[in-house]
Amino acid sequence: MRKQEDRCIDSVIVLTVICTLSVLLLHHANYTLDFLSPARPFHLHKLLQRFAVGGFIFLSGFKLTKSKLKSSISEFVINRFSKIYGLYFLSVIIFSTTAYPYLNNENFPSIKNTLLHLVALQAILPDHFGNNFHTLWFVSVLLICYSAFLIFRAWLTDLSKFILWVSGFTLSISIIRIIFLQRGIYLFQYDLELWLLIFFAGMINADRNLSLEIKEYYLIFAKFAIIFGLSILLFLYNYSGDIPANIFRIIEIFGALIFLFPSYSLILRKHFIFHPYVIFILKYIAASSYCIFLLHRSIWTVLFYLFSDRTIVQSLFILGLGVPLICLISYLFQSSYTSLTKINTKR
Repeated sequence: MRKQEDRCIDSVIVLTVICTLSVLLLHHANYTLDFLSPARPFHLHKLLQRFAVGGFIFLSGFKLTKSKLKSSISEFVINRFSKIYGLYFLSVIIFSTTAYPYLNNENFPSIKNTLLHLVALQAILPDHFGNNFHTLWFVSVLLICYSAFLIFRAWLTDLSKFILWVSGFTLSISIIRIIFLQRGIYLFQYDLELWLLIFFAGMINADRNLSLEIKEYYLIFAKFAIIFGLSILLFLYNYSGDIPANIFRIIEIFGALIFLFPSYSLILRKHFIFHPYVIFILKYIAASSYCIFLLHRSIWTVLFYLFSDRTIVQSLFILGLGVPLICLISYLFQSSYTSLTKINTKR
């Protein structure tokens, strides 16, 4: 019995690792031969991108509901700020001097663009002072989700009211974007509504202890779709917005949710059994996942400058050396930062 317990692993860790490795798989083509090229005509990489990023956001809503539902606002803000911002601040500085020039024709970001990212407002003001920093926009989205968590957690016990409130919140973002876009101002990144709905789905799953059946998922999905979809179309009809483009956006958002909503829940319900060595590696990657997300492009950029000729050998060098190096450096960053914050907390 004891041996069986030693071979079991929390499904949250497994989903975290799947999402982490998916992000690395998706981003390798910026630095090596593109091993996903056969799948790109079918846009499978876009679905995988939704799954990978959405998985982190879903788990954030899930874990916050499990651990922070009753926390005071001040306690919550201090906890979240101390946990993520220091590493994020450092990653923005590193990214601006490594990955950003590489991805933007050797141009460094402007001071305004760097400051915008340091205060994590790029999901609200996308590409306002230059191109958004690839990948790091995720943290800006996460902070918006944290704000939504504080606002709407009180309604979570009443699912109907919760769906109504969060649908209205998400809808208001779409409407504000459309109004400002008519005036030539682009607010809120393109897929922010999708990430918010995934975050709210994580909250619902945690509150219901993963007890929702598939038909219940689609009932929740239908309520989101009716409230959000019909309302935005009614607004467009009266406001004379770009109706075809926004209909496509609605279809895209809810098409992704049909796949993503049940996928995460099914993985979290699954009981995983692995060899103890595999479990050790999975826990190691999961513990480093936030830093892997923040640092992998910068580390790969440095390796690319060392070996830039895109061949099989170069790809094996960057992936074979780069992935373990990314995991190791990320683990060292994460563990050092965690130890430092614990020391400061005790003072």
